[in-house]
Amino acid sequence: MKVLKVHRGENLENSKWENFYAPIIGFEFKEGVLHKISVKETKLAANEIPADASSIKYDLVKVLETKADPLKNLNGNWICTEIKGIEIKETFRKPNLNINLSQMRISGNGGCNSFSGQILNLDFSKIKFGPVAMTKKMCFEPNVENEFGMVLNEIETYNVTNSKLNFYDAKGKSVLTFKK
Repeated sequence: MKVLKVHRGENLENSKWENFYAPIIGFEFKEGVLHKISVKETKLAANEIPADASSIKYDLVKVLETKADPLKNLNGNWICTEIKGIEIKETFRKPNLNINLSQMRISGNGGCNSFSGQILNLDFSKIKFGPVAMTKKMCFEPNVENEFGMVLNEIETYNVTNSKLNFYDAKGKSVLTFKK
């Protein structure tokens, strides 16, 4: 079943997105696009409600606005280039990060060990990861894994510009920089 993320309001900053499981008749979702729509809600009579379905029928009235979803640029594979403003030297194995927004998960390699975790909170500037699980194999190659792992928990906000992803702590200080 396709699940939509919906926000009932005007302001997208600090919005409260929720999963929406019912179909909207006449509406066709396009990935990577935000749709502002007007919907008519009709309460169904008890004998009209299908098993395991909504008691409300949703019909598209009008598409009011469409625009590119800025979160689309966050999705994908990233290579870490800086930790706390210090460039990672070529002699070290660079950490990588995969952001999968459809599953709200992160995964990657810290320089030696693999890691994965959940994205708990996400909007157009804020992001919060849940606990990150990391393998614990012995690493002989030079890496920055310890530093990388410690700052993952400090991340509060982000921005994406020109194929560059920056993560910041609660004070707005850069903690991780990645390139696509």
